[in-house]
Amino acid sequence: MKKAEMSMTVIVSIILIIIVLVVLLMFYREKIGELISNITGITDVVTDTAKDTNVNDLVNG
Repeated sequence: MKKAEMSMTVIVSIILIIIVLVVLLMFYREKIGELISNITGITDVVTDTAKDTNVNDLVNG
């Protein structure tokens, strides 16, 4: 194979991979959204507990 053919096959394969990823994203968008909301929900809980805890009380006893 020549260099030009190699680069063409690489470009085509990258395009195909991108298309497959986009299709999967469209198909599983709801599940991915649920996952993301679960992760952000967990971080919300962590920040709430951090706000509830008063640092001065911890330091001064």
